[in-house]
Amino acid sequence: MKIENDYKNDFIESWDLIEQFYRRYPDKEEPFTKDALKLIKKMRRLGLDEELRAGQSLWFLLLSRNRFHGIDKEPHLKIVFLGENKMSVKSSINEIETTHELKVEYDGYLEKVTNELLAQKIIFNEYNYEEDEFDSLFE
Repeated sequence: MKIENDYKNDFIESWDLIEQFYRRYPDKEEPFTKDALKLIKKMRRLGLDEELRAGQSLWFLLLSRNRFHGIDKEPHLKIVFLGENKMSVKSSINEIETTHELKVEYDGYLEKVTNELLAQKIIFNEYNYEEDEFDSLFE
């Protein structure tokens, strides 16, 4: 099925959009931009942009094996850039959640939990949300 074969292009596009997102904010206004872009570039050089979806929610960088945007209870990593070369990494894999504050680098703990995430199957998530009566207010 074509949709299953195109996931790598979707994953790469998600990383392109994340880079564009962080490039919009100069470091003098948002001190975490440099840290975010440094980590993104490193992870892309390792080819992770072909294996993981990247997304953001407010100021979080989210990584998952989901084919489409959206996180429910699926395995994922949430990275929050704290500035001054620090980040918080929250992993949610196999229903176990852990959080660590680290230097902005891919080695060590982040590499370990990323490999755990890569061991998960790709999820072809297509959520069917029921329309809420308030949805019409936002159309």
